[in-house]
Amino acid sequence: MGAVSVCERIRHAIAACEKLCIEGDILRFTVSIGVAEIVEEDDSVSLLKRAEAALLAGGNAGGNVTFVNAGQSCRAISASEDVVSPVERYRVILDDSDRR
Repeated sequence: MGAVSVCERIRHAIAACEKLCIEGDILRFTVSIGVAEIVEEDDSVSLLKRAEAALLAGGNAGGNVTFVNAGQSCRAISASEDVVSPVERYRVILDDSDRR
């Protein structure tokens, strides 16, 4: 499972959590996540700076989103790129193991 898929699963899980009610105010939690894909010229500093840029792009976009920085720019993960469900992933793993 790739980092983007893990981040999207975390983001969806947090957004789906029960709402918290404190003194009549309902609080809803969401998270923005920034991911940097490593490129050949990366060192640890440049990789972290690009991950931070992706995180800031998510916050600037309004939050509750995963942004990826693949080296040149940041882009949001769209709904059509959503993660494969755990059930589907398990089925694929089983299908692959049948071929061994």
